[in-house]
Order: sequence, then structure tokens, then C-alpha cells
Amino acid sequence: REHSEIGCSPKSRWESKSFVPRLPDTKEELDILLLTVTRPRKVHRDGIRFQGFRYFDISLSGYIGEEVTIRFDPRDLAEILVYADNALVCRAVCFELSDKRTSLKEVIRARSAKRREVRESLTDLLQIADKYVPREKPSLSVVPIVAAPEVEYPKFKIKRFACDE
Repeated sequence: REHSEIGCSPKSRWESKSFVPRLPDTKEELDILLLTVTRPRKVHRDGIRFQGFRYFDISLSGYIGEEVTIRFDPRDLAEILVYADNALVCRAVCFELSDKRTSLKEVIRARSAKRREVRESLTDLLQIADKYVPREKPSLSVVPIVAAPEVEYPKFKIKRFACDE
């Protein structure tokens, strides 16, 4: 359909070669446009902690204790982009994930599976324990509270000296 502002269809305008799209000036600006997932994080001495992993770059040493914004690709958590005041500081790398490509969904899925496995093993252990040593429910018997006897402490007089006024 014809567009009201340009007077022709967007497809014909694109194909006419008179239209030049605005491209970002630098690769960092392109990263900002493409990586829309952002999170605020605090920089620690050992780097930035995110999703249970530690990301580090030598450039982060000047930002220890400060809040920064990280941008990341949810399909690849091996590297995050660190921004301070909307300026790129560095590309921090997780050494645990640097040799393989791991997505956020895979990390969440693996954690859920591990949590489920631990929960199942705990319920199995509790069933075995109940089989051999049944749990006794504590009785709610009322225990009378005995008041502590009052203790009288000796009264001391404050001694005043001649130099005291």
C-alpha cells in the first residue's frame, strides 16, 4: 500500500536506491541496538556476578563497588557488555563458559533439573528415615512458668570527695 508520508509503497521506496538506511557509526552502537536485554549489576573485586557465573575483565578494576549496566545475548552467556553512564566499559568474559556457547534457557533448565533431582533425593532419604525411625510429633503440654525469686542487691552510697562539687 501507499504510505501517506512518502507517497509510495515502502517496498518500492526501498528498491528505488534513493533510500539509504541510517546505520550505526560504530560496532558498539550496533551492539546497543541489538542487545536490548539489560540488567543493573554491582562490580565486585572478582568481577560481575550474573546468573551464577562470574564475568571479569581488567577494565572493571576501576569500577569496583559501583553500579553498572550489563547487556547480554540470551542465546550466548559466555560474554556480556558492561556499560557505565551509557558508555561501553568492556566486554567481560565468563571463563567457565568461554569455550562453549550456553544460552540463558539452558542455564535455567539445568538449574531446574538439578533442583528437582535434589528434592527427589531428599524425599527418598526422608522416607527411608521414617521407615526405620518414625518421627515423633512433639507434644504440646503446658509447662508452668516459675517466676524467679527477687534478688536484693546491696545499696552502695556514692562517696564524695572534697574536690567534687
